[in-house]
Amino acid sequence: MPALRALALPLILLALGLAVLPALWPAGAVAIVGPWLAQPFMALGMALLSPAPEAPARRLWWRDGLTLLVLWGATIGLMGLGLAWPYTGLLQTGALGSALGLGAVAGLAWTVLWRQWTLFALAARKGGGLGALAAAVPGTWSVRRGLLLSLGVLFASAGAWLLVWPPPRLLSPWWLAVPYAIALLGVHAGMQRAGHAPEAPPVPLEPVVSAAPEEDSEDDEEPVAADVYAHARAGRIDAVIAALDAGADPDALPEP
Repeated sequence: MPALRALALPLILLALGLAVLPALWPAGAVAIVGPWLAQPFMALGMALLSPAPEAPARRLWWRDGLTLLVLWGATIGLMGLGLAWPYTGLLQTGALGSALGLGAVAGLAWTVLWRQWTLFALAARKGGGLGALAAAVPGTWSVRRGLLLSLGVLFASAGAWLLVWPPPRLLSPWWLAVPYAIALLGVHAGMQRAGHAPEAPPVPLEPVVSAAPEEDSEDDEEPVAADVYAHARAGRIDAVIAALDAGADPDALPEP
């Protein structure tokens, strides 16, 4: 019985996330509210079902839910602004420029989400409110895992708009809704399973340059001075100049 009670709340949250997906379909663009609300429901449901090792023992779930709502709302909203022109142009005219624009928006969004996917992972796995998101490390520290998780966020945010603006020849919106709902469960499950913060890349060590031994010691001054006088007496001018360049004192007297 205790195990069933522990499973009840996460299963309810996951069911609510699936239920709100088709809730507002007939309302046009306002229907984006359904996929938007589904994200925090599914993220918190997965967090309760499979808690992350770094998750605190007690969390303010309402605060974490609001954080996820704001985070996903901003992401889906910006995604909609980016997709509006190329996607509608592609549906209306099928022009190559619209297709290229759509690809450019998707590539740019994937790059940005690769840098920022740790925000979604931190908010879902550990919580802490909007202020805690400042502790998120750059997602680009992890290449393969970061690209896969950011691709999941891209799919969740872009796929939400496909539910609102489905292709005109689609027989039924359920052809999009069912795969999207199943994949969305996988996105949030993957964030819980593999969304731990990446480690910082190793800093390359700078080469250590050994200091040259000092040659201007007092013990060497007298022999150098003696060499100057010896070379001068012998008439070797080049040797005298070389000794002076080596640091010989021209005013020093040799030992008697």
